[in-house]
Amino acid sequence: MPTDFRSVYAKCPFYDTEDNTKVTCEGITKESALVIRFRGRAHKDRHTKYFCDDMYERCMIYRMLMEKYEE
Repeated sequence: MPTDFRSVYAKCPFYDTEDNTKVTCEGITKESALVIRFRGRAHKDRHTKYFCDDMYERCMIYRMLMEKYEE
């Protein structure tokens, strides 16, 4: 469940939360989470705007996680 203000823009069903340089997504198991770490905030912001907010179906993590629900 999202915990930060910026999360209101995320449309990806696997998005969890983010901070200045990291995005956390649902993990491959119930007990895990995937964390993507970026070199800086600008890189993270560009990623979240493109993949988490708008075109999440193009995200490699989204496609990978969808496979676990399609089986």
